[in-house]
Amino acid sequence: MVFCNKTFPEIYGENSPTKKNLGFTLNFLKLYLSIMFLKIKNLNWFEV
Repeated sequence: MVFCNKTFPEIYGENSPTKKNLGFTLNFLKLYLSIMFLKIKNLNWFEV
């Protein structure tokens, strides 16, 4: 996790591990939020 000896494009470039992990995390959060939203919608649907 030491980025001192790396250049800026290596850390934040297109194929950098940091950017890939960030993209994976964002996609996971989107999926998680959409699942939670569906659960809430289903709960509200059954409460009516």
